[in-house]
Amino acid sequence: MRRACGLPRREAVWWAWVCARRAAGDAPPPAVQASLEATQKWIAEPVDEHRRTAMQLAEAVGVAPPAGCAGRAALPAGDSPAPAA
Repeated sequence: MRRACGLPRREAVWWAWVCARRAAGDAPPPAVQASLEATQKWIAEPVDEHRRTAMQLAEAVGVAPPAGCAGRAALPAGDSPAPAA
């Protein structure tokens, strides 16, 4: 069995997103839904703009829902967690 910690960074975020999406249920609150959508967008197109948007929306949700944790995972998964220039 493969562990999440052994996955490449993008795939690890995808795995976290799948778990968060399942935990959110069929009708997540709007902020959770926005965070999930932003993270999904970064997974599909891992560019810096999408990564930072995923992080911002995850911060708005917090760490209590799994969606916040999945979105936060996108930031260090990119090239640099430093602030945008």
